[in-house]
Amino acid sequence: MTQKLADEPCLTRTHVLRVDGMHCAGCSASIAQQLQSQPGVRKAIVDHLSGMATIETEAFVTDQKLVDLVVGSGYQAQPIEAIVDPVLMQAQAERAQSRAEYLWRRRSQIGFALWIPMESLHWIAMTQHMHSSAVDITLLIGSTLSMALVGSGFWRSAWSVLRVWRTNMDVLIALGATTAYVASLVIFIGQQMGQLQDQSTWFSEAAALLAIISLGHWFEAKATKSAGAAVRELLELQPEKAERIGAAGESEFIQSQDIRAQDLIMVRPGGRVPIDGVIEVGQADLDESVMTGEPLPVRRTLGERVGAGTMCFSGMLHVRALTTGRETSLSRIARLVQHAQTSRPPIQRMADGVASVFVPLVLVIAALTAIGWGIAGSWPTGIMAATTVLIISCPCALGLAGPMAVMVGTGEASLRGILIKDAAALERAGRISTILFDKTGTLTKGEPVVTNVELLERDSQTNNPTSQPIHLQSDSQSHPSIDSPVKNPSPQQIHAHAAGHAISTSPHTLSLQQALALAASVESGSEHPIARAIARRAAQENVVVALATQFESTPGLGVRAQVNGQSVEMRRDKSASCVLLVNGAQVARFTLADALRAEAPKVVQALQTIGMRTGLVTGDRRLEALRIAHESGIHESMVTADATPESKLEVIRRHGESAMMVGDGVNDSAALAAAGLGVAMGGGTSIASESASIVLVGGTLTALPALIDISKATLRCMRQNLFLAFMYNVLAIPLAAFALLGAYGPAIAAAAMACSDISVVGNAARLKWSLKRARMRATRV
Repeated sequence: MTQKLADEPCLTRTHVLRVDGMHCAGCSASIAQQLQSQPGVRKAIVDHLSGMATIETEAFVTDQKLVDLVVGSGYQAQPIEAIVDPVLMQAQAERAQSRAEYLWRRRSQIGFALWIPMESLHWIAMTQHMHSSAVDITLLIGSTLSMALVGSGFWRSAWSVLRVWRTNMDVLIALGATTAYVASLVIFIGQQMGQLQDQSTWFSEAAALLAIISLGHWFEAKATKSAGAAVRELLELQPEKAERIGAAGESEFIQSQDIRAQDLIMVRPGGRVPIDGVIEVGQADLDESVMTGEPLPVRRTLGERVGAGTMCFSGMLHVRALTTGRETSLSRIARLVQHAQTSRPPIQRMADGVASVFVPLVLVIAALTAIGWGIAGSWPTGIMAATTVLIISCPCALGLAGPMAVMVGTGEASLRGILIKDAAALERAGRISTILFDKTGTLTKGEPVVTNVELLERDSQTNNPTSQPIHLQSDSQSHPSIDSPVKNPSPQQIHAHAAGHAISTSPHTLSLQQALALAASVESGSEHPIARAIARRAAQENVVVALATQFESTPGLGVRAQVNGQSVEMRRDKSASCVLLVNGAQVARFTLADALRAEAPKVVQALQTIGMRTGLVTGDRRLEALRIAHESGIHESMVTADATPESKLEVIRRHGESAMMVGDGVNDSAALAAAGLGVAMGGGTSIASESASIVLVGGTLTALPALIDISKATLRCMRQNLFLAFMYNVLAIPLAAFALLGAYGPAIAAAAMACSDISVVGNAARLKWSLKRARMRATRV
């Protein structure tokens, strides 16, 4: 299928192909090289684990042209028409993975069913010094069946690439098994003619290497299917069916993917929300961990947005759909995770480059090994050593090293509300040592709240306003004043202090409720954030807001209106956010500030605990920046205030590639793009999300420590895998070429190659288990 890219809608297209017949990194590297050599192809990413090829091209390049190129390389390919539907896309990938797992399981079962009796008969004949034609014929028949039933898959794959003058891993296996079989057949025929009586055949070894390698591929196929299961787990969070409410109030069950925008959907207690939408009826506690990473339920009520896949613990909701059932945020996340899992981390590209030339190099080494032993006077040893070189040198583990870890890391991150756009971002996150935060909308909620209110009285002698703090009292206990040393009380705290208590003020001033009522009335015609904050405070105090007339707004100065026959004005003030004037007299001062996110101090502390340096870069004034830094736990020396987009860029460049920038606004987009790693808040602007390599989907900071843990563990796993794969090949080839593995070299080589694959796959499985255990532990906390 062809898609236009969002940033270049008319020039560049993205094609996604399903490619069959790939068995190693050499296969994928060969196809990518062939595609990228064509005019009009900008970039080609081919992943042999998922069987996917993603190609960015000029507009004139067609799907059929790309399919022809892949087929011409010896593989099968078809465009994926359902790319817009991740459910169908994932189903196609899983069907292919399930079929590969079934084929390798069947081949390994047949291979071992033939090899074990052959090997037993071979050992019995050796220990009993039996040498008869019956034994040799039995071994020949068993080996021939093994070559036909188990080796046919390797031969087909090898021939498909050899006929277009290319190679892959199966060429080595097919050539090694065939060499052992044909050499044994020649020796067998010679022995029947009375010659070569002192030579041993390798029929059982040929069968052994096919069986053992098939077993390794079966384990690999199972692990690949398991590693990619995170996308399936994401998609399964959207329920299969949804209950739609009709115009007459009747309900019917439909497929979730058939939901249309503006449909009204009922969500019952214990069910999952099937669509992105807005609550029109009801309130409920929702588990939004898939989006936010926060394990605790969140109360959602009328007018609030909910996302597909969230679990409803209590209460019944009527949700108005904002999207179709195929275009939910959950589906978009799954689609991007699929893309990330098929991308290649930079650390893997070197391995892929080695794998692409490895097979031809091994063929040359094997030929030189056979010739060298032949010149030394031992052609049988040369054939045995060359066969061992062919088998033991397969670069399968090399190709698995990075992709297996990437599939696990990106999948686990997605289940915690972390959207990693590509494997390179995951690798960069593992190298981060400094994390710089934007303030507004990142460390803070991004909306002002009323933090302090002072009622002003006029001095009878000077007629100048004087401030008198409001003290809230009750019969049972006393509360601190609103302007007490408690910094940034939440709206709930202010409400608790004010609602239902007597307010003791001077008779020359208004009451708190009257001041709030007047302020809310005059601000009712404004869309300014300060106006919304005062309106929220008035609503929390259950204050009745009177109708304002003759509303006027002066940008940068304030607003004015007539309220109950009085001239009321809210004016910006140097010493506070704004001052309330009634008929020209100052009567109250309102102080507003951006409230810190509740999770920010814990997140900053958790990051510092794992060795991260944390900093704050903001365009706000320094006094406010230092207040937020102090409350969140960031050291004063790591604070940059009064920053413009350009100066933010300079700060990022000064910290270098090891710095991560976390932001959400338009003024953060350049810094996010320039940073070693850009992380955008999910609730921020779209341009910020596009500039970032990673998105915190739920718009909270909770998942940030998990991102660092996952990325570092994944990078560590990739390094371990590459070390295992490289060391295996470096040590194995000399042992094989100098015939140090003995007469059973080919069988030992097959076992060693399978073990190398299993070690890489097993290390990735260990990573998945440890990350899943950490996720479960965090959920229980």
